[in-house]
Amino acid sequence: MTRFRNGMNAASRFTPRLEQLSDRITPSCTVVDDGGVLTITGDNHANDIQITDDGTTVTVTCDGGTSQDFTDVTRIVVDAGNGSDTVGYDLTPPSDGSVAVNRDVRVHLGNGQDIFNGSVNGDLIAGSALSVTAHGENGKDTINMVDNGGVASGATLDVLMCGGNGQDVIDTSYGGLLMGDMTWKVTGGNGKDELTANPTFDATSTGTADFKIVGGHAPNTLTMLVTDNSGDDSNPDTVDTSALGTSTFVVDSSHGHDTINKSDEVDVVGG
Repeated sequence: MTRFRNGMNAASRFTPRLEQLSDRITPSCTVVDDGGVLTITGDNHANDIQITDDGTTVTVTCDGGTSQDFTDVTRIVVDAGNGSDTVGYDLTPPSDGSVAVNRDVRVHLGNGQDIFNGSVNGDLIAGSALSVTAHGENGKDTINMVDNGGVASGATLDVLMCGGNGQDVIDTSYGGLLMGDMTWKVTGGNGKDELTANPTFDATSTGTADFKIVGGHAPNTLTMLVTDNSGDDSNPDTVDTSALGTSTFVVDSSHGHDTINKSDEVDVVGG
């Protein structure tokens, strides 16, 4: 009596098995556009959410999947969820100055060792209003924000980068011609953080800047180095007149055990 019918043997027998999918890229975000509010939600795994913006069209790519384009967007809300996520927001307005950008960008990184990379490459013309906020929340996060464009008279720029719980690194910088109004705040939270806000203002800048770093509840390293080419040469041995009007530059060492690196324009409070 043979063991297998129809001449089948152990070598030719088919054995079902599961196909491994670990090398496949499967987008795991939901993107919803509701009345100009674009909501991007990640899952509990590591997501890679990339947002590019030309001032008219917002393009979203999640986990290397198919890109989606959206117009008439006024607010972008990202909830990355749990997992070690990477979120990028890149705004590049038209170089011809034809588009006034109006965006309110809010990023919540959630739990995990997350990364946020924000950048503005180009000028905000009159009538523009840009607000970019990122919250690290829980985890050891890395948050970067770089603006290499001007802010025209009649334009506003508001930046808020928050660490949250965990040992965070927040590195931010601005460089351009400031004629409008700007607020720029970096806060640590719980954890031994490294916080940096370094602005450089082009010659003939006459706008108003409000820069502030707040350390939080642990010994932190706080750095604010201002290069004011509008009139103040940042040399503490010389007396110069800045054209930035009522601008303020403040490091708040509320915990009192921080390491502070600053230029002469910067005031230290607390501690």
